[in-house]
Amino acid sequence: MAYMKSSAFTSLDETTQTKRRSIIESMWEEPLSREPKEKRKMADVPMGSITAGHVEALRDRKKETPFAADERLKVLRQIFDTKDAKGKPYIANVARMVEALPRPDRRPPHHHAGRNRPVHRKARR
Repeated sequence: MAYMKSSAFTSLDETTQTKRRSIIESMWEEPLSREPKEKRKMADVPMGSITAGHVEALRDRKKETPFAADERLKVLRQIFDTKDAKGKPYIANVARMVEALPRPDRRPPHHHAGRNRPVHRKARR
């Protein structure tokens, strides 16, 4: 896999590389989709054939542990971000189309600063 040869992976410390490798290998052994009759594993299909739906299935299998679901998304986004020698991505990053699961400890993103924020003005005299 090109990601494991990339500087994004090799620049990580050994412990992080080992954890990432473990996450990747476990995901590749999982069924391709949520369908109960699915026989194919993630490793059985080319990366270019993986869809946002497949990424959602991988994320959702860890919904009981949102941190693990987030880790999966983070790793998948990095895998899909891997670039060739010319700096071009090998394939589109479908993992970026998938949102993280909501977590009670996470604040919602602020998309439009100023729109929902209070306006502080000096009082007129």
